[in-house]
Amino acid sequence: MSINYYHGHKMLKFFSLLRIIITTPIVFVAIVFVLCLVVLIPNFKFRRFIEISYFKFSLWLMNFRYKINGKIQDNRIIIAANHASYIDILLCHVLFSGSFIAKKELKKWPLWGWGAALLRTIFIERIGISALDSFLKVGKEALDKKMNIILFPEGTTSNKPLKSFRIGAFRLSTNCNAKIIPVIFNYQNIEEIAWINSMRFIPHLLRMLGGFKMRRVTLTVLEKLDPANFENDKQMRDFTRKLMQRVIDDESLQKENVTLNEIFDTKAKSQKELVETFINKKYRIQPDNFFHTYFLE
Repeated sequence: MSINYYHGHKMLKFFSLLRIIITTPIVFVAIVFVLCLVVLIPNFKFRRFIEISYFKFSLWLMNFRYKINGKIQDNRIIIAANHASYIDILLCHVLFSGSFIAKKELKKWPLWGWGAALLRTIFIERIGISALDSFLKVGKEALDKKMNIILFPEGTTSNKPLKSFRIGAFRLSTNCNAKIIPVIFNYQNIEEIAWINSMRFIPHLLRMLGGFKMRRVTLTVLEKLDPANFENDKQMRDFTRKLMQRVIDDESLQKENVTLNEIFDTKAKSQKELVETFINKKYRIQPDNFFHTYFLE
């Protein structure tokens, strides 16, 4: 029995290595090919078709199968998602139309950064006092062009629970009167897929390319949040984080057309009433402590 297990394990490692050897050149050659096409083809719709096809192909190579609950058909909105891995970015490009706003350093990364630039990523400086002002400026310019913006409010990757949210997305929302749509990524076996802390990109990517196990992810699109229903950007930030954490923690809420009333177990007649109830009666949210929300009842 133990001998059979030993040989079976060695065979699995062999085929995993063989898969890496075959798929890795395919991925990198495809990146170069797609980048060349994106540069040379002026037609936006055709370029978009090529981009989506490439990302779908990459997800298929890594054995990802995805399901989306809900749709985003709006323009001039901010998509705010939790962030566990670079896989989130591939999925966003496949499923949503919009531009990322990313740190300027990413532009210098070989292939990855060049691809991000060609995919209409907006790069900003994230160091110094002017970082937020720079973000708000380019964000407003994008929204004024009726573009959608895709953001990860945590500002980095994380596993459960969510890290504290940065204020940028919510200040942009209130300043420009742009609605926010929260999106939840829920991966099976998140510990294997998450790319967090000091993990190196290439070893993690090779592990994704070498696996045989099917990897499933569910995306849930939540109800639009109107900045007019909040007193200020900090209140909107804290509410959004609590909302997203609830859906992450309860998989029964990860379904199509889930309402805010279902998520918070209320019977509010409007989003504004629900927000006021949540903020003023049920919870005391402390802006400086995002990991703890104290129940008063």
